[in-house]
Amino acid sequence: MPNENALFLNELLDNLSQPMPYQWRVQSFNKGNTKCTCVAYIDARQAMDTLDEYCTYGWTKKYHDIKGSIYCSIGIVMPDGTIIERQDVGSEGNFEAEKSAASDAFKRAAVNFGVGRFLYDLEIVELNAGAKEYNGKQYPYPADDKGNKIWDITEYINNMQGIVNGVHPLQSALQELSKIKDKTKAVEWAKTLPDSVKTHSTFRQAFSKQFQK
Repeated sequence: MPNENALFLNELLDNLSQPMPYQWRVQSFNKGNTKCTCVAYIDARQAMDTLDEYCTYGWTKKYHDIKGSIYCSIGIVMPDGTIIERQDVGSEGNFEAEKSAASDAFKRAAVNFGVGRFLYDLEIVELNAGAKEYNGKQYPYPADDKGNKIWDITEYINNMQGIVNGVHPLQSALQELSKIKDKTKAVEWAKTLPDSVKTHSTFRQAFSKQFQK
């Protein structure tokens, strides 16, 4: 049974680590509200759906408080009925602090099993920004090259980066790379990729790992 558990876990972690559609949000604005940084993310529902799809024997979720911080533990049921747990702590958002901390803790715990980990390979995107003043307070917003407010950040960045169906070119290349078994063919195929992909450290590391002697 331990061998069956190990085989199941290895395959499961590989499946849970696969890229999925994601969105973009503003992480911060600079002091003058002329620039903003954006990061990619998935929501908690996507993480749950992924666990539901691949955890054949089920999974568990529980929250607990440690010195005022909300932690989430996710447990995955193995073929023999044992449960492997991994946990992480959440940080509060700008709205509904307790709820956002719980959601963040869950997503971070899921990352420990590979869910959404690919997001860390994506670079932070910098956009222009502007701000409107109301009652003496500045309200910043992401803006395009003409200074117009960007209403849908995800759509704007996807168009800018050539993302198709929520999949970044880097992630698409990594998926395709995993299917190529012949190094010579892989080298020729890699030459056709955009420079931003084939020179990316994550792609180069994945290529070396796949064809290492």
